[in-house]
Amino acid sequence: MASKLADELLKEILAPPLLVPDELFADTGEVSPFSRATYSAADALLVCKRWMRVATPALYETVIIRSTAQAQALAFALKHNPEFGRYIKKLRIEGAFGAHLGKIAPFAPNITDFCFSLALYADANVNGLVKLMVALDPVRVLLTTAPSKAVKNKGHSEVLNTLCTRIPKWTKFRTFHYSSSYCGAKQWPYCTECDIYPEIALALAQSSSLRAVHLWLQSAIGIPSSAHLALAGNTMIVDFYVDAGFVLDGSHLQRFPGTMRSKLRLVRQKAESGDTGAPLSNPFYIPLNNTTAGTRATIWSRILSHA
Repeated sequence: MASKLADELLKEILAPPLLVPDELFADTGEVSPFSRATYSAADALLVCKRWMRVATPALYETVIIRSTAQAQALAFALKHNPEFGRYIKKLRIEGAFGAHLGKIAPFAPNITDFCFSLALYADANVNGLVKLMVALDPVRVLLTTAPSKAVKNKGHSEVLNTLCTRIPKWTKFRTFHYSSSYCGAKQWPYCTECDIYPEIALALAQSSSLRAVHLWLQSAIGIPSSAHLALAGNTMIVDFYVDAGFVLDGSHLQRFPGTMRSKLRLVRQKAESGDTGAPLSNPFYIPLNNTTAGTRATIWSRILSHA
């Protein structure tokens, strides 16, 4: 019966098991959701040549690389089938994985979402990752699986410097996610990557295309950090999404700079009581805060007139 189905219908049937949910791709926790994978979605392509032809675009739409062997296999596949690279929209890399990553970018011009980790240690070969970052112009960038302590080595510094150099140059760049995992550096208790690497915030502050930043709070107390002050200086950013390992309320917003508070969008983590994690209201929010007072007055007058 499957042989009688149109390609378009067969594609719709095969796509669900091949497509990676965005909540998994964009997971920024300390443990990768893909570390528990028990099967390969590519198995569906082995049924027959027709299934392989129809389902290949869905398979390549989201690519997850967790080993050097996977990076090498992808580079080999794209070298011999360069058209496959055009299907890649989301790329998640959980390591460095040598020079193979640098061979991917020329074949994948349509990558919009790029997720990677700064947990790069002294033995990591970052040459390919650096070449990839230079070649990309992503819309969304996410940091994931933060290191358990502050990392300082040549490879890590090279990747961090490349990220900070590229951020102001990316023209399609709209959204940035800090990792939500905890960095246990002794000199920065209860800190996140936003605190440990303030140079990232300085780079984000220079981006003219950036519109949204996703932040993570590890502590309910404190004063505005240098990173938060830098981010607040970018007037092009419209939304700051704040998540935490505790239930947020309005009092926690005091640790953010005043110019940043009206742009905060609170996202509450699930509490032990079974909280659903619904977004919280922001007492500092000002509707239409990006417009002039006169424009706001005109818009509200018309709304009230119609009401």
